[in-house]
Amino acid sequence: MSLIHLEQGVVRTSKTRTLLLGQLRGGWSSILIFIYYMLFINAQVIAQVESFGLEGKTVTSLSFTPQMNYSTLPRFIYAGTDQDGIFERDITSPDSGWVNRGLRDKTITAVHVYHWGVGPVELNTILVGIEPSDLSGDTTLLYILTDGLDSVWVPFDNGLDTLSSNRIYDIQGFFYRGHEPPQPLFVSTGYSFFRSYGWDSWEVISPTGIGLINTIKLDQNPLYWFGGDIWIGGETGYFTPYLSKSSDYGSTWEIFYPSLGGDNACYSIAIHPEQSNIIYAGMEGAVIKTTDGGQTWNATFLQGLPVYFYGLVINPINPDQLVAGGVIYPYGIALYETFDGGINWTEIIANDTTAGISCLVSDTTNDEFVVYGGTFGDGVIRYTSDLISVQENENTEIPLNYELCKNYPNPFNPTTNIQYELPQRSEVQILIYDLLGRKVTTLVSETQEAGFKSVIWNATNDHGKPVSAGVYLYQIRAGEFVGTKKMVLLK
Repeated sequence: MSLIHLEQGVVRTSKTRTLLLGQLRGGWSSILIFIYYMLFINAQVIAQVESFGLEGKTVTSLSFTPQMNYSTLPRFIYAGTDQDGIFERDITSPDSGWVNRGLRDKTITAVHVYHWGVGPVELNTILVGIEPSDLSGDTTLLYILTDGLDSVWVPFDNGLDTLSSNRIYDIQGFFYRGHEPPQPLFVSTGYSFFRSYGWDSWEVISPTGIGLINTIKLDQNPLYWFGGDIWIGGETGYFTPYLSKSSDYGSTWEIFYPSLGGDNACYSIAIHPEQSNIIYAGMEGAVIKTTDGGQTWNATFLQGLPVYFYGLVINPINPDQLVAGGVIYPYGIALYETFDGGINWTEIIANDTTAGISCLVSDTTNDEFVVYGGTFGDGVIRYTSDLISVQENENTEIPLNYELCKNYPNPFNPTTNIQYELPQRSEVQILIYDLLGRKVTTLVSETQEAGFKSVIWNATNDHGKPVSAGVYLYQIRAGEFVGTKKMVLLK
């Protein structure tokens, strides 16, 4: 089994993996890769990529405080670094800068913001995974930041196997509010997987028949509060990639072994926000996709590349848009974007850095899809894409049936996106009603061609005046099809 290490901002692999990827660096393999770029990767574009601070540092992990549309509190992004500690920055303030929150001289390997609450009070607890140094004598794998003015970092690894594990690979947890039962946290220590309800201790729930667990992804919108599927990905001891899914908080697992020829590890996962059977995985050499919940996997056109895809994020407003990032072997930035679910990819050129991508997180705010990337040696970068232009880039395929999709976000304040599908040219009406059945506004009333459509409601009535908080119904009438769903406006 080969592990990836950080050394002076360069990805260093075991001898076996070095030989596997080294074959791609010369001769006919290099020529084939060049031809692949010319044929299947769209023309390069100079995108809106900018430095977001922490220049000169290796950023190993990123995490946000969740986007709560009804909250006016500041939102923060947290960056874990290699031997420089944990940093915090207010993303709601354009003039803010990075502030060191402690754990200096620690090698941070994972950061997670765990949102939870008691009664009407909701809190964010910062969890940080560590790779302990043999020189320091500190074997603590996991810390939490206590709340309050005198907040301090305290160990939180009771129950974790610190003897056989030398680092935390990933941390994820299901959000919850105080009037709901506590939802679990999950931690990977490489070959072991742990679960915790609350703050007391961890229990091992390792799936059987698999190997190294590189990444964890939870199928939960931060606004919905109830847990869904858990996905993990990694590789076995035979350089075979795997992905595994649990629908019962990790008690039982379904394991998948995508066979795509040489892609021998999974490093990142993205889940479609509306169709949980559509999963993307960032691999060693490719980005792959399933549309049937993992039963079958296919490579997107981003395949056969000497790239470790450590980051993969999906636009919740337009789920056909994804950004994939990683490291071109042996070093160098790799950043790509698709607007059609992986059919075509465009390489994003970041002129100010050549440092490879270690992780990606994304956000939607102010009509923009914003992607933040940690790098191996050049801090954090930020890529901005306009949501309006993305929505106009509709899927060229024709849907088979009429469908009204779930709005996103939900709950919302003040705007939400409503998507719908037309299998043929139709007279379309999209109407908003209150719970008493009174029409609030008409969003669409026109003839539209077949395709995948979307419209944004900004929580106003037919006269342009804001409506009050509450539950609303949105309805589509297209041909003989009528569909209705609920949504919640919070203020």
